[in-house]
Amino acid sequence: MKRKEENVLKEIVEITKLLKKKRSISKEELCKTFNLEPKSIERRLKKIKETQTDYYLKSERNKGYQLIPRNTNFKTPKDKVSRTRITNDDKPLEGIYDTALKKKIKDLDKAIKEKRLVQMRYKPGNGKPASDKRILPLKLIITESPIVLAIYPEGEDKGVRTFNLNRIEDTILTPKRFDIQVNLDEGRFDDFGIFYWKGAIIFNVELLLTTHSSEMIARDFNRFRKRIMHLPKKHGITKEFNNRVYEYDYKLTLDVSEIGLYAVARMITGMLAHVVVNTKDEILKTKLREYINENVINALDKNI
Repeated sequence: MKRKEENVLKEIVEITKLLKKKRSISKEELCKTFNLEPKSIERRLKKIKETQTDYYLKSERNKGYQLIPRNTNFKTPKDKVSRTRITNDDKPLEGIYDTALKKKIKDLDKAIKEKRLVQMRYKPGNGKPASDKRILPLKLIITESPIVLAIYPEGEDKGVRTFNLNRIEDTILTPKRFDIQVNLDEGRFDDFGIFYWKGAIIFNVELLLTTHSSEMIARDFNRFRKRIMHLPKKHGITKEFNNRVYEYDYKLTLDVSEIGLYAVARMITGMLAHVVVNTKDEILKTKLREYINENVINALDKNI
């Protein structure tokens, strides 16, 4: 047993050395190099991520893994998403982001300081085509997936919007300036990092998960991975559909303490057979059904 632990430690050290080199390494390559199964590689990567706190474990689906030095100190308030406002003294851009993303961050940061309008081409996450937008950036939130809070200063609706920088195709600083004061302290972020004004409805919800849905959520929403817990006993649920009986074994639970309606709806819509929304909040239930009717059931006639 002791020898096995020593071998594991040695493998972790060797994998760490490889990941610190200037290229990405695929999981398949790591498996072949160390003669390990994919699950074993994942456990070693998890340990590396926990111990190499001065490095960011970059993971790209088509390229693989790489350890990149962190050049900024991210604060983590109350176990929430790491966020910071970049300043001249910080250097959060080196190493972590590619050149195109660095340019967008620098353009938006300059626009925030100079209160300048930004022309951008943005592709939303709902599948609709990209369109041109003119925004006034208010605050950058630097995380593994950076976002910017902004308003449409030329429109009637001055509500704060959240834009994912990875969906911004291009940014152009315009000479037009707006001196509009927005108190972002009057709002808060949900567990997805989405901004809501004070008074907006934020839900507390528990999701009962099968093994399949828990794996999908952990893959797509890494920040929830540590919050998926095993239930004290299995929750067997039987569902009847088209004269067939389906039995599901819900063994895991995810307690999401602060989340907006559309965030939880988007998270569960593609896995409805594998998720039970365990809540007594009838408002949340009704709004979720309305969302699914509009975006899934009614969309069948148009899209399929």
